[in-house]
Amino acid sequence: QEMRGELQRIVAHRYQEEVAKIRASYDSQIAENEILERERRLEAIARHEAFVEKYPDSPYTAHRMFRLANLYLEEMEYEFLIASDDYHKLEEAFYAGELSTIGEPPGYDYGPAIGLFKRLIREFPDYESLGAVYYQLGYAYGDDLSEQQDDARARETYLELVHTLPGDGYAGLGWFELGEIYFDEVDFDQAIDAYLRVMASDATGLHDRTLYKLAWAFYRKDDLDKAIPRFVELIDRADTMDLTEGTAASQLRPESIKYLAISLVDQADDLQMPPILRAESFFSEIGGKPYEYDVLVEVEDVLAQQDRPEEQILALERIVGKYPNSPDNPDFVHKVMVLHATKDKRDEEAAQEARTRLVELFKEGTPWWEANKSNPDALRAASKYIEESLADVAKLYHSTAYNMYMEGGQVDGAEPARSEYLKAAAAYQDYLDRFPFAADAYETQFFIAECYFYAAEYERSIAEYKKLGKYPETTREGDVFNALAFAYHRLMEAREPDYKSDPRSLMNMEVPPGQKPETVAAMELSELRKAFIESVDALYAYDPKYEDAPRQLFLAAEIYLYHNQLDEARTRFQDIIDRWPKLRFAAYATGYLVDSYAQMGDLEKVYELADRYRKVDLMGDDETYWRETRLPFFEGIKEDAQFMLAMKSGETGDIESFKKSASKFEEFYREYPLSDEAATSLYNAARQYENGGDTVNSNRLYEEFLDEYPEHEKAPAIFFRIAGQYE
Repeated sequence: QEMRGELQRIVAHRYQEEVAKIRASYDSQIAENEILERERRLEAIARHEAFVEKYPDSPYTAHRMFRLANLYLEEMEYEFLIASDDYHKLEEAFYAGELSTIGEPPGYDYGPAIGLFKRLIREFPDYESLGAVYYQLGYAYGDDLSEQQDDARARETYLELVHTLPGDGYAGLGWFELGEIYFDEVDFDQAIDAYLRVMASDATGLHDRTLYKLAWAFYRKDDLDKAIPRFVELIDRADTMDLTEGTAASQLRPESIKYLAISLVDQADDLQMPPILRAESFFSEIGGKPYEYDVLVEVEDVLAQQDRPEEQILALERIVGKYPNSPDNPDFVHKVMVLHATKDKRDEEAAQEARTRLVELFKEGTPWWEANKSNPDALRAASKYIEESLADVAKLYHSTAYNMYMEGGQVDGAEPARSEYLKAAAAYQDYLDRFPFAADAYETQFFIAECYFYAAEYERSIAEYKKLGKYPETTREGDVFNALAFAYHRLMEAREPDYKSDPRSLMNMEVPPGQKPETVAAMELSELRKAFIESVDALYAYDPKYEDAPRQLFLAAEIYLYHNQLDEARTRFQDIIDRWPKLRFAAYATGYLVDSYAQMGDLEKVYELADRYRKVDLMGDDETYWRETRLPFFEGIKEDAQFMLAMKSGETGDIESFKKSASKFEEFYREYPLSDEAATSLYNAARQYENGGDTVNSNRLYEEFLDEYPEHEKAPAIFFRIAGQYE
């Protein structure tokens, strides 16, 4: 296979080389022919110039001069092409930044030819081709690219032609050029006169073009009664001629259709009636025409360009009604739908009706469908619009439901949003049933599930979300897992008692500080709660950075906590803290972790966690909340835990436990001198030292107590205690 590919590349390369050689040979041959042709032309020019100079009065001189002038024109054309090519190279250099200026583009130098034409007219007034001489002279002055361009002289030359040689074959051409000049000068009366003279002449090949310009001139003059019949005449000629005749009429037919439509619209405005009705009545007046449909369609287009939606809608409706099997009708009804939905005074009801008609009029099996069976493009367009219209209906319901939902306080299942969501779900389902392989089928299935969710049909919503698994797309997978979690959670709230109020839960037990509850049994999760957690875990596994992941994981950890599955809950809470330390959920997780150990009487762990969390940078995105709410919370927890640990440390009653307790009470006092328990801690430290036989430290702390709290109720007893020890 690799060898075959290499051979193909070699063959293709050689083929391109051969083509290049052939083209090069052709180019060289063309260049050689052009050079040879120019040499012969220059030789002919020289011979004709010599003849004219040697025989100025010969019977053949006029013809030689006319031929010489045309040779000048050919040479002029050649020089213009060369100059244009050179100028194009200058342009490329200019745009490449290689030149700062390039001057004006080249023009035609008619000078030598003009001189000969004028001499012919002056010296040979009876020359048989004098009409052609006049015409070419006028053209030389009138050409926009002529270096001798002069509209006034062009007009004078053409006028002299038509008045000096009124019966000449070129007189008709002269009148046509005069008509063009007058038309450009917006002198429509003179333009019309000139065009009419062309029509009366025997000028060949100008009738159709002149008829078109005559109709246009009448239109520009706002004489619609005369413009309209001439546009009609031109269209009739185009439709009745053989292909070998009237090519200009065929070419001008589209423009004539367009301006006939414009004229009818303008006429309707003068008559103060809907343009489409005026167009219909016009064709009725002239007995109908095969191209009436084309003109009516063009009238609708004119109204669209003039931004007249109400009249455009009427035009479309009339066309569809008059030509029910037109292959364009799906386009027209779709336009009606869009116009109703987007005009200044939107009419959603009418737009919806048009959407319905798209389906009912053009679906498979309808008369329109049968009439257009052999037109695959029309059938494809109809199917496309039906598909879009069904989707649009669903999207409209969906959008309406969403707006109602937002305005109604964002409560799932609240009316009237619920009804609209159910309509949207049904419409999406209808669309999906008709077009199961549509490009947006996956997205549509998601919307079905979403609509049922916001309609508070959570069980149906879950079933619809699960259907997304059969699609190859995965772009919404994170949204699906998240939506499933929400739906299961809503079902839990609706069908199951609040797990946070279960008295069997550790978090709801009343346990004395520092003591462990008698019984803490793990509780089984319900099927709904398991399904919720499975969805949450699937979301986290699919996209750990998903926006709602922290919230959902927190809820899952909370469920484990309140079901006394402490290890799983603590692991999940710690994961939230580690992964999202800046979010408020992390702060909540720290609180739950500390509480879970506090409820179990594990003061050492409570102290450890409280001390850890008060030192870390949590809630960076909400520093005020952390500083004012969570930090004081952990400081308080740590303080309480440390005090209770000191209290428990001397419970065994031996000398070492007294000393240990004394040390902890003193540590507490040193760390929290402003605590409500500061005086008690200092007193307890002194007493425990005393109980442990350490009178030195005991007296030291008693004396410090008297210094710090001289008014304390225990101060007199301490004073006498110290005095007794010194005796």
